Amino acid sequence: LKLGSSAIAKHCSCPLLWPWMLLRSAVIGGLLGVVSLTAPSFVAGRPELLGRTAAWRAIGEHDEGVVVQIGGGGWPTGYLDRLRRFILNGTQHTREAREVREYKFSEAFDSAYTFFFTATKGGLPLAPQVLGLPLVPFLRRAVDPKCNAFFLNAVVLKVDSQVSKPPWQDFAIAFHADQSLRPYARGTWLPADGTARTVVVLFLNDVSGGGELEVYDHYSLAESSYRAAAEFAHRRCRGPRAAGAAVDRCLAAAAEQALANMTLSRVSPRRGRLLQFAGSRSHAVRRLRARSPPTPSGPLPESLPVVQLPLPQSRVSLVLEQFAYPPEALAQIPAVWAESGGRPYFAEPALRELFADAAGRPRVFGELPESLLGGGF
Repeated sequence: LKLGSSAIAKHCSCPLLWPWMLLRSAVIGGLLGVVSLTAPSFVAGRPELLGRTAAWRAIGEHDEGVVVQIGGGGWPTGYLDRLRRFILNGTQHTREAREVREYKFSEAFDSAYTFFFTATKGGLPLAPQVLGLPLVPFLRRAVDPKCNAFFLNAVVLKVDSQVSKPPWQDFAIAFHADQSLRPYARGTWLPADGTARTVVVLFLNDVSGGGELEVYDHYSLAESSYRAAAEFAHRRCRGPRAAGAAVDRCLAAAAEQALANMTLSRVSPRRGRLLQFAGSRSHAVRRLRARSPPTPSGPLPESLPVVQLPLPQSRVSLVLEQFAYPPEALAQIPAVWAESGGRPYFAEPALRELFADAAGRPRVFGELPESLLGGGF
């Protein structure tokens, strides 16, 4: 009788066979040039890591002992659902082919279904009119008064969103720090290498699995560890005969082992949750996972009722990156600008005419003249 290790385990509980089975797996893995790692490559949802989180404090207050501050609650009735619906409706065309632009704010968001808005301090109150979104309740709680330049984007991730390259294929948004305004000020000295002083994230809905935000050390410290983890995974899992799904699983498992020591906080998306953290901290977003329906345990009836399946799930969030830039850098930041799908994105034609030139590029830079100030919110 010839049995595989799973069959032996099923029919025999003899503990002496377990070392043999592990050795057998290791030998087979070695022949393939792949080292078998026990960490799971993908899971529907990971436990939160909240040991270095704290309740929401005053906006813009950061210290090394607290990686993420978590708040939320108190939103106007129906506000979160209305904002989510407006975002999804307003960005429905961004899946079309994008124009090639000189400015691209981050390769990390290639898999995200998104638009962005940028402004200096005087132009930020115009965001609701420019984007056609009910943003005032969010901005009242999210704006860091110590900042003078802002980058707001909506991130929509789906179960089928493109994922990062191995060994990071369990991430929908790759490891990065928030430096979205730095391309506007090339050649100008920027504090903290142009990273945001404060980042605020608002989750607009719950998800069934995945989509967690993971936060690591400051980018200047974590980048080398991140690269070393990727190199380790490729060395561990590549071989002359290694190929296919087994290699991908090995790469993901090796990356998980490396990240276990790097991950400082992991926060699940929860409807109404408001987060803030220092923009210099590197972070990433796990891919979204759909939970499989339970498998019936008994015989199926002859006729089954028609069940309306839910639409593909989305993870919708607002992200506000906030910067404290010197005057020479601020002068290069668009005073008011928005894009979607590589094209100017203005809900009101009059605002587009005011802030976009005939070529579809920003017209006004730096602080707004008093005649154009958007007031407050």
